[in-house]
Amino acid sequence: MTRFEGALDPKGKKPEVSLIVANYNNEAYIDECILSLKNQTFKDMEIIIVDDASSDKGVDKLKAYALEDNRIKLFLNSVRTGHPSLARNYGVSIAQGKYIAFVDSDDYLNLDCVRLHYESLESSLADIAYCNLDVYDESKNEHHPFKLNHASTKGSLVFNASNANREFWRKVRTSACFNMYKKEFFVKEELAFQDCDFEDTDVAIVAFLRAKSLCHIPKTLYVARINKKYGYNRSDGAKSSTSLADPLVGINILCHSYKLLGLKGTKGFEEGLLYAYFDLFTYFLHIFATEENFFTCIKEAKSLLEEVYEDSTKKFTYFNPNEMRFIKLLLKKSPVELMKECIIYHRANNLDVRGLLLNSINHVQYARYPKVIKYPLYIYKIMLKIAGK
Repeated sequence: MTRFEGALDPKGKKPEVSLIVANYNNEAYIDECILSLKNQTFKDMEIIIVDDASSDKGVDKLKAYALEDNRIKLFLNSVRTGHPSLARNYGVSIAQGKYIAFVDSDDYLNLDCVRLHYESLESSLADIAYCNLDVYDESKNEHHPFKLNHASTKGSLVFNASNANREFWRKVRTSACFNMYKKEFFVKEELAFQDCDFEDTDVAIVAFLRAKSLCHIPKTLYVARINKKYGYNRSDGAKSSTSLADPLVGINILCHSYKLLGLKGTKGFEEGLLYAYFDLFTYFLHIFATEENFFTCIKEAKSLLEEVYEDSTKKFTYFNPNEMRFIKLLLKKSPVELMKECIIYHRANNLDVRGLLLNSINHVQYARYPKVIKYPLYIYKIMLKIAGK
């Protein structure tokens, strides 16, 4: 890792906030991102940018910004790593701020974003502050605000996982951007991003459950861009943000988060985690699963959910009756009943996976199923086709 020698560092007082930016080939968006950081109403910060061996002219733009603003510290990696994990982990290791936050170089911030997070942390003494996101689908030129109603069961915006409301678990926050962490907390918990897809999911889950207190800011202050027109949405070169991601990696990340929580002695959140894992699993299934890995995804997710379920008290308050019915079938019933419930669940949530289910039954990978399973599957497939007409 080489540092680009930009403007001279300011002497004396360390910055209050360190913003850590991961960049790779985002020439088309880098100006919008960096200007939204430079022009924040909160000024006492450093901007650490780690470039992952970009091949476009975005690096020249970053060098120019580093020369004109001494808050910007640019680091250039000579060899591609393929994920933002290195940039984030390296940024944390050199950050001087009391608080840290992560930004992707194709995203941008509301100009009050840093100030509002900083003030929330200072006033609440929380370990993490976080806002709502605006998910911008550039291919369709559509903005989709992702509003969170996270709070305590009594409505307080300062809370922790032990007194969080149902919405906290229903829409668990798994993005690294934009959460502002107390750096001391982040380092003490030994949080680090793995070099894989979904690299921020386990970090976010463990952090949110280990934090003594959280502060939710019910404002949309961060714009996350997906399905970009230019550059890459994924480090592997796929144009679509949903292409080539392996849902099994996502499920393994969820397993890793549960293992970490166990190693840290974090207990008592099994029902909430069961809900959160279940919701994330169905998301992975809907967005990323293919005919080839659909049944394997179900098997791996089932194994994790069974473990969490067995560790729980079985006194459920977050699940409604329909959701509990699905969970119990997922854990205990046959593949045919499971697929039936998958379809019911996804239709209820406006997610159509019927075709995927049908094609998965057909796939050659499952031609070796024993007859006792294979025949009911094909009978069920015929029933699905008839029911779909």
